[in-house]
Amino acid sequence: MKLLTRTALALVIAMGTCFPALAGSSANSTIPGNEISGEVESVEGTTLTVKTADGSTQHYLVDPALPSALGLEAGSKISISGKDLRRGVITGVDDNTIKVKHDNGDVMTYIINRESRTYLSYGDRVIVNARGDVVREDWYKLTANEVARVYDYSIATRITQSVATTPPVVTPAPTYTPPAGPVPAMW
Repeated sequence: MKLLTRTALALVIAMGTCFPALAGSSANSTIPGNEISGEVESVEGTTLTVKTADGSTQHYLVDPALPSALGLEAGSKISISGKDLRRGVITGVDDNTIKVKHDNGDVMTYIINRESRTYLSYGDRVIVNARGDVVREDWYKLTANEVARVYDYSIATRITQSVATTPPVVTPAPTYTPPAGPVPAMW
């Protein structure tokens, strides 16, 4: 019995060190419900480090293709908005559906796949995106729907320029002239 207990304990410790996602650790800061702006400090793999306008540093998980798609690098200005994301707590789990009580009080039922069923459980904080995908809040990866690159621009003074135009050339419409004689046939 002691051997079984020690083996189980060793397995749990090994899983916690090898698979931190299973252990529940995450570098994901709370995704804002309103829009925040900031400057990218670094992009390492799927972790985006942002210094916000108030001076705090936030870490977000992002879709792996997002940094290259938006051209994000240190110094890029970005805006993050989670206004289309709904947050809540799981209040019920069935074989292929999950019931979520959203922070605004609404209770909704969502269809989930087998993979989602393995890691979602009663009481988990979740995010539901616009498509109805349910993901644990600490595992949610920002997509292009939530992150936008902000470009600096300057407004140029208006320059008035005169352009010489030529009047349009009017061409007569083609006229139809019937054939002079009978048209030869195939028979």
